[in-house]
Amino acid sequence: MPHHQKHSLTKTQKDKNKQMASEKIKVEYNIAGIKSYHIVSDCLRISLIDLYDDVLGICAGFW
Repeated sequence: MPHHQKHSLTKTQKDKNKQMASEKIKVEYNIAGIKSYHIVSDCLRISLIDLYDDVLGICAGFW
């Protein structure tokens, strides 16, 4: 969890917040990339769930 204070943060807290923000950006960027394949926004039949898992894995690998 990011550190929040009314007073200024210590250097250690600032470094930790910066590291967490950097990781969060990477995750959000990857989620957006997977969404660009429209695989997570399309409606699929429940009988194709195994295929859906495979396709999502392939799209994540491409991204």
